[in-house]
Amino acid sequence: MVTFVDCDGFEDVASARKLTFAYAEATTVKISVVVGKAVGAAYIALAGTGANADMVYALPDAVISPVNAEAAAFIMAPETMKVPVSEQAAAAAKYAEQNLSAFNAAQNGYVDGITELSGLRPALISALEMLAGKRVPTVAKKHGTV
Repeated sequence: MVTFVDCDGFEDVASARKLTFAYAEATTVKISVVVGKAVGAAYIALAGTGANADMVYALPDAVISPVNAEAAAFIMAPETMKVPVSEQAAAAAKYAEQNLSAFNAAQNGYVDGITELSGLRPALISALEMLAGKRVPTVAKKHGTV
Protein backbone atom coordinates (compact mmCIF):
# COMPACT_ATOMS: atom_id res chain seq x y z
CA MET A 1 0.00 0.00 0.00
CA VAL A 2 1.54 3.28 -1.11
CA THR A 3 -0.14 6.31 0.43
CA PHE A 4 0.43 9.85 -0.82
CA VAL A 5 -0.25 12.26 2.02
CA ASP A 6 -1.34 15.86 1.50
CA CYS A 7 -4.00 16.66 4.03
CA ASP A 8 -4.13 20.41 4.42
CA GLY A 9 -7.02 21.23 6.75
CA PHE A 10 -7.57 17.66 7.95
CA GLU A 11 -7.99 18.15 11.70
CA ASP A 12 -10.68 15.77 12.94
CA VAL A 13 -9.26 12.65 14.61
CA ALA A 14 -12.73 11.24 15.34
CA SER A 15 -13.69 11.08 11.68
CA ALA A 16 -10.39 9.40 10.88
CA ARG A 17 -10.60 6.62 13.46
CA LYS A 18 -11.62 3.91 11.00
CA LEU A 19 -8.91 4.96 8.57
CA THR A 20 -6.36 5.03 11.38
CA PHE A 21 -7.43 1.60 12.59
CA ALA A 22 -7.41 0.05 9.12
CA TYR A 23 -4.00 1.48 8.27
CA ALA A 24 -2.44 0.47 11.58
CA GLU A 25 -3.83 -3.07 11.41
CA ALA A 26 -2.98 -3.78 7.77
CA THR A 27 -0.35 -6.50 7.46
CA THR A 28 0.74 -5.63 3.94
CA VAL A 29 3.69 -3.42 2.99
CA LYS A 30 2.89 0.21 3.87
CA ILE A 31 4.82 3.10 2.40
CA SER A 32 3.80 6.72 2.99
CA VAL A 33 4.93 9.61 0.83
CA VAL A 34 4.33 13.09 2.24
CA VAL A 35 3.84 15.27 -0.83
CA GLY A 36 2.30 18.29 0.92
CA LYS A 37 1.15 18.73 4.48
CA ALA A 38 0.98 15.90 7.00
CA VAL A 39 -0.08 17.79 10.08
CA GLY A 40 -2.08 16.70 13.10
CA ALA A 41 -4.48 13.80 12.67
CA ALA A 42 -3.36 13.20 9.08
CA TYR A 43 0.23 12.70 10.19
CA ILE A 44 -0.82 10.38 12.99
CA ALA A 45 -3.18 8.35 10.80
CA LEU A 46 -1.13 8.04 7.62
CA ALA A 47 2.51 8.95 8.03
CA GLY A 48 3.46 8.59 11.67
CA THR A 49 5.18 5.73 13.38
CA GLY A 50 1.89 4.97 15.13
CA ALA A 51 0.38 4.06 11.77
CA ASN A 52 2.97 1.26 11.45
CA ALA A 53 4.21 2.55 8.12
CA ASP A 54 7.20 0.52 6.97
CA MET A 55 8.82 3.44 5.15
CA VAL A 56 8.03 7.15 5.09
CA TYR A 57 9.36 9.38 2.33
CA ALA A 58 8.84 13.10 1.89
CA LEU A 59 9.28 15.62 -0.87
CA PRO A 60 11.62 18.49 0.09
CA ASP A 61 8.82 21.04 0.49
CA ALA A 62 6.64 18.83 2.73
CA VAL A 63 5.39 20.04 6.11
CA ILE A 64 5.37 17.38 8.83
CA SER A 65 4.13 17.71 12.41
CA PRO A 66 1.99 15.67 14.82
CA VAL A 67 0.14 18.88 15.79
CA ASN A 68 -0.93 21.93 13.82
CA ALA A 69 1.54 24.76 13.31
CA GLU A 70 0.09 27.06 15.97
CA ALA A 71 0.08 24.32 18.61
CA ALA A 72 3.64 23.34 17.66
CA ALA A 73 4.80 26.95 17.99
CA PHE A 74 3.07 27.38 21.37
CA ILE A 75 4.56 24.13 22.68
CA MET A 76 8.06 24.14 21.20
CA ALA A 77 8.80 27.87 21.00
CA PRO A 78 6.45 29.78 23.30
CA GLU A 79 8.66 32.87 23.12
CA THR A 80 7.83 33.26 19.42
CA MET A 81 4.12 33.33 20.22
CA LYS A 82 4.38 36.18 22.73
CA VAL A 83 2.96 38.58 20.18
CA PRO A 84 -0.47 40.19 19.85
CA VAL A 85 -3.23 37.75 18.92
CA SER A 86 -3.59 39.38 15.51
CA GLU A 87 0.04 38.46 14.72
CA GLN A 88 0.02 34.89 16.08
CA ALA A 89 -0.98 33.24 12.81
CA ALA A 90 1.95 34.87 11.03
CA ALA A 91 4.33 33.91 13.85
CA ALA A 92 3.09 30.30 13.70
CA ALA A 93 3.53 30.23 9.92
CA LYS A 94 7.09 31.50 10.27
CA TYR A 95 7.79 28.85 12.93
CA ALA A 96 6.34 26.13 10.68
CA GLU A 97 8.47 27.26 7.73
CA GLN A 98 11.62 27.09 9.85
CA ASN A 99 10.92 24.01 11.96
CA LEU A 100 8.30 21.72 10.43
CA SER A 101 10.14 20.91 7.23
CA ALA A 102 10.81 17.48 5.80
CA PHE A 103 14.50 17.98 6.57
CA ASN A 104 13.81 18.51 10.28
CA ALA A 105 11.51 15.48 10.27
CA ALA A 106 14.26 13.37 8.69
CA GLN A 107 16.82 14.68 11.15
CA ASN A 108 14.53 13.64 14.03
CA GLY A 109 13.85 10.21 12.54
CA TYR A 110 10.21 10.76 11.52
CA VAL A 111 10.97 10.35 7.82
CA ASP A 112 13.13 7.62 6.30
CA GLY A 113 14.09 9.59 3.22
CA ILE A 114 13.68 12.84 1.35
CA THR A 115 13.48 12.62 -2.39
CA GLU A 116 12.81 14.96 -5.26
CA LEU A 117 9.75 14.19 -7.34
CA SER A 118 11.99 12.93 -10.14
CA GLY A 119 13.60 10.37 -7.80
CA LEU A 120 10.38 9.21 -6.16
CA ARG A 121 9.64 6.31 -8.51
CA PRO A 122 13.08 4.67 -8.07
CA ALA A 123 12.86 5.18 -4.29
CA LEU A 124 9.44 3.51 -4.17
CA ILE A 125 10.58 0.61 -6.35
CA SER A 126 13.61 0.09 -4.11
CA ALA A 127 11.47 0.17 -0.96
CA LEU A 128 8.92 -2.25 -2.43
CA GLU A 129 11.70 -4.65 -3.42
CA MET A 130 13.23 -4.44 0.02
CA LEU A 131 9.90 -5.02 1.76
CA ALA A 132 8.66 -7.73 -0.63
CA GLY A 133 9.45 -10.47 1.87
CA LYS A 134 7.64 -8.79 4.76
CA ARG A 135 5.89 -11.29 6.99
CA VAL A 136 3.67 -10.32 9.88
CA PRO A 137 2.71 -13.08 12.30
CA THR A 138 -1.01 -13.07 12.93
CA VAL A 139 -3.30 -14.95 15.23
CA ALA A 140 -6.04 -17.24 13.89
CA LYS A 141 -8.79 -14.80 14.81
CA LYS A 142 -8.26 -11.10 14.73
CA HIS A 143 -10.79 -8.89 16.45
CA GLY A 144 -10.70 -5.13 16.17
CA THR A 145 -12.20 -2.57 18.48
CA VAL A 146 -13.57 -0.23 15.82
